[in-house]
Amino acid sequence: VSIRAPFCAKMVDLLGGGATCVAFDLLMQAVLDVTVKVAGFNSELDHLKSNLISIKPFIDDIEKLNRVLNCRQQGA
Repeated sequence: VSIRAPFCAKMVDLLGGGATCVAFDLLMQAVLDVTVKVAGFNSELDHLKSNLISIKPFIDDIEKLNRVLNCRQQGA
């Protein structure tokens, strides 16, 4: 069973594909997929998954700030 979460779908649509967000989503999806498949490392994978979930808001902020910075640079 794969758990798909559209963490940055709106942002990717707005930016035409934010590289940081896309990379983070790929990492998160890989962790979620492996967590379901691997029984021997559940505690380590759960810890990694928890860490990724906790830093997600910071990744979102970075993407938003990058978008603002890019808009300012293009307008200058």
